[in-house]
Amino acid sequence: MIDLRKLPLAVSLPAALLLGATAFVADPGGQDPIAQVAVVDIDTVLQSYAGAAAKQQDWKRMESEFQQQMEGMREEVEAALGARQGFDEGTEERARMNLEYELKRLRYEESLKIFEIAANRRRLDISLELYSEIREGIAQFALQKGIDVVLRARPDRANTPKEIRAESNQAREVLYFAPNIDLTEAVVRFPKRWKPAD
Repeated sequence: MIDLRKLPLAVSLPAALLLGATAFVADPGGQDPIAQVAVVDIDTVLQSYAGAAAKQQDWKRMESEFQQQMEGMREEVEAALGARQGFDEGTEERARMNLEYELKRLRYEESLKIFEIAANRRRLDISLELYSEIREGIAQFALQKGIDVVLRARPDRANTPKEIRAESNQAREVLYFAPNIDLTEAVVRFPKRWKPAD
């Protein structure tokens, strides 16, 4: 085990972690230990997280199945619309076909609304599930590396629309951090060998 008291002060946090740093860096002045702090860009982690890709595939499959279902219903509406044209206005047959058309049209429109509600709920569920898994992974990584606090980094990406950048600025708690405490890339690699608890 490397004696941290012999390490130069310029050793970065990731370097110290790779060398086997414990949870606290010993202070030669005899003061209280200093907590290890790091930052992680959770959005970058999410983009490379295999669990996110799997959930995205599930989402696409659900969306595709719904679109196929809606396409079949749309064809029924168009067929009912065409069928009623074969009957004269004011006849019993036309009234019956009008009713059939209206029922099919209403079913189609209400099914769209139901799917939108279900889709929004599923999007929210996926977001919460992924965020929970990634937070659990970050916590496990931090525990293994002796890190006491992990803050969320919100990089200012130039290609992001100004409105979103302005919102991100309002939500930003960490105004500055030294590059050596950014563990995003290490955390990106970590879930490839770690699996969240079921």
